[in-house]
Amino acid sequence: DCVGQIRLVTAYQASPRSISVFPNLVCSVAVNDAYRVHQLSSTSKTLGPISQSGPPLRTALPIAIRISHNSVLLEWEPTTLCEGGSLTILCTVSTYKVQIRQTHDSSDFPTPGEPWGQETLTSVPRVEYTGLTDMSSFEIRVAAKTALNSFFGDWSDSQFVKL
Repeated sequence: DCVGQIRLVTAYQASPRSISVFPNLVCSVAVNDAYRVHQLSSTSKTLGPISQSGPPLRTALPIAIRISHNSVLLEWEPTTLCEGGSLTILCTVSTYKVQIRQTHDSSDFPTPGEPWGQETLTSVPRVEYTGLTDMSSFEIRVAAKTALNSFFGDWSDSQFVKL
């Protein structure tokens, strides 16, 4: 439990480091590190190794960096936190899954119930869709996973783009 009294958390790695944990804050600890918690009473308990048990947290909203008549370039903040049981832990995303679907056609008529179409996998927080229908609108969302998980985390909020 990393919430409570002020404690010093020391990670035993190739180069040891220390962080302070204050009341009501969630600890962010790295996957597969061994940690020793030293309470103010000088007693200690070993927590590690800490293993990743959940997917990355929700990916940040993708932002349209460039929009043309038939393409869109999107970027988002890289995800660095994963669910780790009762902790939030640091992690490295290996793959982002990006989905796009048309919401309005070139005549600006809604296209309700349009299925999620083109799905793109990328290792970087950036994707470009080309060959899109001019004057149409699209909905785009992103999810992430790590190399340690076989499933993706929650979808980001959707970004809506009008070409």
